[in-house]
This record gives sequence, structure tokens and C-alpha cells, in this order.
Amino acid sequence: MAIKVNFRVVGVYCFFKDLQLEDVNPDSTVAQVMEAIKAVRPSFNYISATLDRDGDGDPSNDKEIMYKMLYKFNKETGSVQPPNTFELPEDGFRDLDATFAAAGGDSNWQYYRSVTGTLDGKRYTIQQISPGQPSHAKQPLNADLQVPEGFAIETYNLTWRLLRIQMKAENRLRFMEAYVKAMKKELEQS
Repeated sequence: MAIKVNFRVVGVYCFFKDLQLEDVNPDSTVAQVMEAIKAVRPSFNYISATLDRDGDGDPSNDKEIMYKMLYKFNKETGSVQPPNTFELPEDGFRDLDATFAAAGGDSNWQYYRSVTGTLDGKRYTIQQISPGQPSHAKQPLNADLQVPEGFAIETYNLTWRLLRIQMKAENRLRFMEAYVKAMKKELEQS
């Protein structure tokens, strides 16, 4: 079963509209959907990190979190202007990692899911809210989706944003430890 996805990463001018993804379905995790996007749009990539949530070293309570998003904007290869940008960005490589705002505060990638479809001939977008921002590695694309009877889903929408948030000191330390491990892994692979 193929699904249609609109995908966006705010801050790196990554916007893919109406992607037809063949190897995933609405029950696929957000991470599986992102892997399918990478397969059809190699100009996009991301790096995850493993967060030791309770600091005990036991992986059973770990959470995979987003560390870095990368995108090569190129008009000749199909990059399009995201809907809320003032002008068409210049071609080039862009990346944002979760340590970007760390000097001035705590940063964390968050994803937002919604669906666009029709009901009684009118077009609507319905947000999906999952308390606690479950890991993208485990969260199904359609988790917590509540649509009215007769609503016809046309497109799944997935947006990522890098946010500055306030964290307790112990949580900040755990996130930074996860980011450092991800940076080391990235250096080893380059």
C-alpha cells in the first residue's frame, strides 16, 4: 500500500510535497516513513541519538531521539520553496543539529503529525497529538489519529522543528551525552 506524504524540516528549507511512498503504510513508524523519504529523496538525511532517560545505563528505558537534520537544497533536482518562506532559498547544503541552540538554552527536535483530507466536499487538516512526544522510532505515523466518520484521508503531513525548551539540569546532561555519542558516531563514519 502506498501513502502520500508532505514532509518538512523547518530551518533547512526541506519541503517535499505529495511524496508517494511505496514501502510504508499509515501504521509504519515515523522513523520508517523518514527512511522511505530518504530512499526517494537522497538530498535529505538525518542522524538519531540514543537517550538514556534514567541515567542507569540500562537500554530497556532508552529513547531514540533526533540529533541532526541535513538537506541539500537544489532547484535543478526538485527542491521547492517551503510555503512560509519569503523568497526562494539559494542552492546549497544545510544542516541543523540539536546542539545548535545549546549555548543559549536547551534544544530538542520535535515532530508534528497531521492528515489532510475531505469531509462532505470540504478540505480539512486534522492534527494528531500524542502526549509526551514518543520516540519517532516507535511512534506509528497514524498514532492517536481521530477523524470524524466519513473523513477521507488524502495526505499524511510530517513536520520537524528544532525548538529551544527549558529542561531540568539532569535531563539537559542526558540529552547532551546522547548528542555527543551521535557526534562521535558521525565523525567515525565520515
